[in-house]
Amino acid sequence: YEVIDGIEIYYTKGTIPGKYSWSWCRRSVEEFIKLHALKKFDVVHGQSGGGIPFLLKGLNRKYNIPTVISLHGTTLDEIKSAWNVLLSSYKDLRNIFLSVRKILYHIYNYLFVSRRALVRADAIIATSNEQIKRIKLLYRTKDSDLFVVYNGIDTRLFAPKNSTELMEKYKINQIDKVILGVARLTKEKGIQNIVMAMPAILKSIPEAKLIIVGDGDYRKDLELLIDKLGLR
Repeated sequence: YEVIDGIEIYYTKGTIPGKYSWSWCRRSVEEFIKLHALKKFDVVHGQSGGGIPFLLKGLNRKYNIPTVISLHGTTLDEIKSAWNVLLSSYKDLRNIFLSVRKILYHIYNYLFVSRRALVRADAIIATSNEQIKRIKLLYRTKDSDLFVVYNGIDTRLFAPKNSTELMEKYKINQIDKVILGVARLTKEKGIQNIVMAMPAILKSIPEAKLIIVGDGDYRKDLELLIDKLGLR
């Protein structure tokens, strides 16, 4: 437990950070029940899969708490991503196994978990009109329960810096054509596709430069690919 900028954060012991594991699902519900007995929450807001265990247990109805879920994608998007990774790595047995496992997991998740849970939410927030269409198709959600709230940023934190200083730091000239890739570095995000396209791009646009912003467990593989293609 800790407080950051006035926000109380409770951690679930014995669970893996960043994973909606079965142990986290169980422990998060237990933690909520314990905290609600002390604080009496007015509303629950679940991020992506974070609110699903709460809904499956019917706690929103039991405690009469309005529950809102923010979705940043759907199981269909996850299946498409895993399928694209599978197609792009058909020679890599390990990636084939991981992609097939992900596809089967998300099919199971849709059929037996998320579809059952999300229909119980009082409201669902999507980040685009396109996502609204998919949510209606997949989760049988009423129009009156769906809302579009676009992703926002803190403009005090994310503000333009001195461009000259940045251009010097990254050795960018005025004539350069800069491609910017920002992502969590996992294979399904597809940053490797623009890396593999760079040799062809450089043939027609020699002044092109690619800047990748992000980190993740796929970083080492990307660095090996960059070295293999002579793009360091």
